[in-house]
Amino acid sequence: MLAGPVFQPRTDLDENAPELARARDLARRAATLLQAQSPLADEAANLAAKPQAALRDLRKRQVDALVAAIPVHSSRSGVWVVHQPGMLAKLAKAADRDAAVSAAGGATGRITLTIDSRTNDGSLVGVTLNSDDQPELRRKFSGRFQLDASANRVLLNLRSTQPPPSRAPAEGEFKRVINWSSLLLEVRGNSLCGIATVGPPDGSTVLNVAFGASTAGAAAPAPTVNRSKPTPRPRPTTARAK
Repeated sequence: MLAGPVFQPRTDLDENAPELARARDLARRAATLLQAQSPLADEAANLAAKPQAALRDLRKRQVDALVAAIPVHSSRSGVWVVHQPGMLAKLAKAADRDAAVSAAGGATGRITLTIDSRTNDGSLVGVTLNSDDQPELRRKFSGRFQLDASANRVLLNLRSTQPPPSRAPAEGEFKRVINWSSLLLEVRGNSLCGIATVGPPDGSTVLNVAFGASTAGAAAPAPTVNRSKPTPRPRPTTARAK
């Protein structure tokens, strides 16, 4: 995980750097295998011509996708499962999620993620997590977008704003979000997926988490329009002369 701004004002590589030469070579080879006049072919051509500009364009698309995935006052319903090899890939697919949760038995639960605040560049994000089993228990997290250079992706890194638990939780306490310490999430299709840690840093347990499609906050009710017919006003009467 690389701290600091996701968009660097400049890079430390010059145009003749070996890393950029390898990127150009791979892009040229990929372009020969892709269908002409396709989005991927265009990306390969851009990477071969201007690798640093292509990287910045990619990073901007990644940040824009993450910003769009967490609108303020929106919520996402999700699930967690105690970490197992290959589990995150199953949770990322909505069609496989329920089956994966059922197979996990008691080592799973349902949670809701609500976006409380967010800056446009992702430099500060605040969220609330609560458990469907215990909706009265809530946990606040804050964090920011960070670059995972090892996988060339942008993640949402969140840490609890409250002190960490003093001891490692028992298995049944995973459902209590007040024991959760951190969340590390990425966009996969319409879902937010990643890992969570529960318990203190020296004795934490890793969970796989996945949140479904975003649900916008309730809109303010429209003003009520009075469509009833007005009461007819009495017509004035004039006295007749006798």
